[in-house]
Amino acid sequence: MVVNSIPGIYITAVALVCSTGLLVLLIAGAVLFLRRGSIQDVSRAPSVTAPERPPDAGLEAQVMAYMRQGKKLDAIRVYRQATLAGLKEAKDAVERIEAGAPPHQQESQHVNYPLREDWRPEVESLLRQGKKIDAIRVFRMATGAGLKEAKDVVDALEAGLPYSAPQAPAPADPVELRRQVEDLLRRRNKLEAIRAYRQATGKGLKEAKDEVEEIERQIIL
Repeated sequence: MVVNSIPGIYITAVALVCSTGLLVLLIAGAVLFLRRGSIQDVSRAPSVTAPERPPDAGLEAQVMAYMRQGKKLDAIRVYRQATLAGLKEAKDAVERIEAGAPPHQQESQHVNYPLREDWRPEVESLLRQGKKIDAIRVFRMATGAGLKEAKDVVDALEAGLPYSAPQAPAPADPVELRRQVEDLLRRRNKLEAIRAYRQATGKGLKEAKDEVEEIERQIIL
């Protein structure tokens, strides 16, 4: 009787192993199906982009410090970290800062001398709204002042202290200005040439850039 029962035990064991293997396969298939579905759900989910932060008052000074050291990539990296801007936008903003323009100034916009006199109501309104950065930007666009000078005036205005607004520059000697620009261009310092041209003439970034590039072409020819 014992001998005759061995085939039956063997068959039972084989059936049990097969059943167990089938169960494992079913469980594995279910897990893979669920994981694939979750991955597809994640891939279909809309991406969330962090909102861009406005640059703070000290950011431009930090960018300029890097640019004076010849560390343009570090300047762009710092600007991106502070504002969450994209690479191209950060690069353009850094180049505008180096040329003495507001980081978000449109190329078609520029400030001409004589200076605007209507900046104060708008600046005071922005200060009352707690928008100091915008107040500084408006003051710079209206007067052509540098970052530090604009910040000092806005700080004084906010505190109710006396201040001295920038005055329009005296007309530049065209011969001396051209000599200065040519000298900077020959030293491969084009951005500094544009900055000097803007400070001497009060022209906007695009107009100054175009005229400096025309001088550059004449030097090459």
